[in-house]
Amino acid sequence: MGLAPGTPPTTAVATLSVLDPTRTWVQLGTVDPVAHTFTPLSGGGASCTTSGAPCFVAAISGAFADGALVTMGTTSDPACSSPSAACSLIAMQRATWNAIQAGVASSGSAFPNPAVGVGAAGSGNLAPIYQADGQAAINVSAAGTSLLIGTVATKRLFITGFDVTGTGTGTTAKFEYGTQASTACDTGATPLTGPYPPGVPIARGGGLGVVWTLPASSQLCLVVTGSSPQYSGSVSFTSGP
Repeated sequence: MGLAPGTPPTTAVATLSVLDPTRTWVQLGTVDPVAHTFTPLSGGGASCTTSGAPCFVAAISGAFADGALVTMGTTSDPACSSPSAACSLIAMQRATWNAIQAGVASSGSAFPNPAVGVGAAGSGNLAPIYQADGQAAINVSAAGTSLLIGTVATKRLFITGFDVTGTGTGTTAKFEYGTQASTACDTGATPLTGPYPPGVPIARGGGLGVVWTLPASSQLCLVVTGSSPQYSGSVSFTSGP
């Protein structure tokens, strides 16, 4: 039951007629996004939950998706448990609000999961944009493999930038990652770059966004060859799941 089609809001609502079944009807009211409540409008301004109070309704063009609940107020409000579940408009709003709230975190707190934020596409998937919060100096004066960043247990390393330059006779330097059995990066060593020659400054990344992603529990190393080498620079990084 409701107002006859075309009845203006100021018209007395004592006379009701059957709603036109060929049109879609919704109940008018106000939504409190904090309390997650819906208060329907009635002829006297009171809630439609008041016994016998007539409620304003309005016709809209088109139709809701099959199974949508458009009766609000005292109607039960099932949760939207899946994309195909039947739930009311209020439940949809609540689910959206709760998702936004779950993804809000204070500065310096743990990164929430799930989260609402800005990301970038990686291999077709949404990925966070990582910000460096750690730095490691490069100061290598002997040939061999030198540890730059140690293992962060169970976490991946995200290298967000580096710069390096070197001197020496016939020297080269390359970055690699691996794990440690007895010495740095001695197990599963995997090159990240080719050999850099001396005398040519190399820099990549600026601390925001990932240059390299290293597997969980990996180390970052610099492998230097040649006579009397001196390679200097820095690496910025962060870690995460």
